[in-house]
Amino acid sequence: VDPDLISAVTAAILNAAEMAVMQMNQGELWEIVVRGSNGFSIVSCAGTSFLLVGAGTHGADLGRVVSILRDYSKMIAQILGI
Repeated sequence: VDPDLISAVTAAILNAAEMAVMQMNQGELWEIVVRGSNGFSIVSCAGTSFLLVGAGTHGADLGRVVSILRDYSKMIAQILGI
């Protein structure tokens, strides 16, 4: 997958998700999960300035991947002191 495409799509999804949580008064955005018939993508916030993006195919364990990304996002935020 083209990294420029991933960056552009992630920015668009992030913008829409931030607007949605703000409009629905849901607090701070933590993560975004997008599911399709062939797989999924996850965007996890690592502090206030960084994102961790992961993807998997239809057969991957979504719950496990989300859990792993959450753990790594927290570690990245701690390492960067944010």
